[in-house]
Amino acid sequence: MFTFMKKFSSQLFWRLFPLLLLAFYPFADKLEAFLPSLQIYTSLDRYILLVLFVGVGFLMFDYLFRYTNWFAHNRFMVFGTLLLGFSFLIRVSMFGFESDDYLGNGFSDWYDFIKTNGGFSALAENSFTTYNVPYLYVLAFLSYLPISKLIGIKLFSVLFDYLGAWAIFKILRLKTSFKISFVGTVVFLFFPTVLLNGSFWGQSDVVYTSLLLWAFYGMLLFVKSGKEVKLAGLPVLLFIMICIGLSVSYKLQAIFFALPLLLLYFKKTFNLLHVVLPLVVWFLLLIPCWLLGRSLLDLLLIYPRQFMQDAALTLDAPSVYQLFPNAPFESLHSAGLLFVLFILAGFAWLFTSEKFKLTDETLMWVTMLSFLLFPYFLPKMHDRYFFPADVFSIVFAFWYPKKWFVPVVVGSISFFSYIPFLFDTSVVPYSFLAIGMGLILLFLLKDFAKKFMFEVQEK
Repeated sequence: MFTFMKKFSSQLFWRLFPLLLLAFYPFADKLEAFLPSLQIYTSLDRYILLVLFVGVGFLMFDYLFRYTNWFAHNRFMVFGTLLLGFSFLIRVSMFGFESDDYLGNGFSDWYDFIKTNGGFSALAENSFTTYNVPYLYVLAFLSYLPISKLIGIKLFSVLFDYLGAWAIFKILRLKTSFKISFVGTVVFLFFPTVLLNGSFWGQSDVVYTSLLLWAFYGMLLFVKSGKEVKLAGLPVLLFIMICIGLSVSYKLQAIFFALPLLLLYFKKTFNLLHVVLPLVVWFLLLIPCWLLGRSLLDLLLIYPRQFMQDAALTLDAPSVYQLFPNAPFESLHSAGLLFVLFILAGFAWLFTSEKFKLTDETLMWVTMLSFLLFPYFLPKMHDRYFFPADVFSIVFAFWYPKKWFVPVVVGSISFFSYIPFLFDTSVVPYSFLAIGMGLILLFLLKDFAKKFMFEVQEK
């Protein structure tokens, strides 16, 4: 009898049997009346479903593990899927937090203004925000959906978390194995500043960063293949420029990607049409808002107005200006802009040398330096503006395993720069964070010069 019952219980049907409990789901509210000890919850619905699906999931796993060979052949896929699912659950658990950027004339008020004034038609107004229009299109779209504004705003960022993860996986697959590439993807999804930026804070720096990652993937694909290939059905150079155009349209901080673009331009990979295309994409995205009634001149001046606001050398960014807290704004602001132009000119001079080759290595190093140099030396940088450097440092470390400490240092510095705004407390002084970011930048510049610049001079 025991043998018979054991064999019978091993059948797949009985492991799916708990799903029949869904028949009781409509009575969840009535069931709650019989469980007064659980009345502290608003509804039992989600708890019934959670227990049910976790239980069925375990029974299915037990069946596959004990009675089939499927688990032995798909172990990596099983735990990989669990990790991806866990990364999403962590994000959902953070959705309840409301930051000062969400409250206090922030995303919440912008959403309310749009919803109250007719959705997309509200975008004819320019008084309620200084953001560029692509994000406003997102808020307008969310205003028509039957979900809370906080969840909608954060889910939008989470979507790009996974698009960015996919881009990182594709980039790393050009260099290493499937498993190591997947590990790099998981590191990105669990990276502290990636988790905090969108799911917790409600910011969307991952949107323009993910687009830049896809542009970088297109560049690597082009450089490694040595010919014009297609990506997403488009010629790869066209794909690159569309991604960059979308990124710049979403956030001006996409200009931190300037050095790799400069490299491809001086290596005659791009022609004039390619250079102009991101501007065309940016302008095309303004047109719907223009047609809705907003002044075209007003739309064209969004980024100049953003540049003119915030008369501060740094806004909690671990940049060089943290070392000069009492410096006069006007003089040091101008000096900082001129120094960044000097950096651009220096790299342009290097890229024009025929001895400096366009390879996946040079592209990788130049991009890493680009994401660090600009937010470190440009004035008016916010704490979040090192986000592309945080993300790309993961790619860099998996490309060069001996540089594993780069994402550890860069990510830690960014993480500690987030804490004062999010939690109203300071753990590490900003001056220390700025010194740390400067040291890692100097270290990478030294290695870059040794690896590439000295070789150019010797040749």
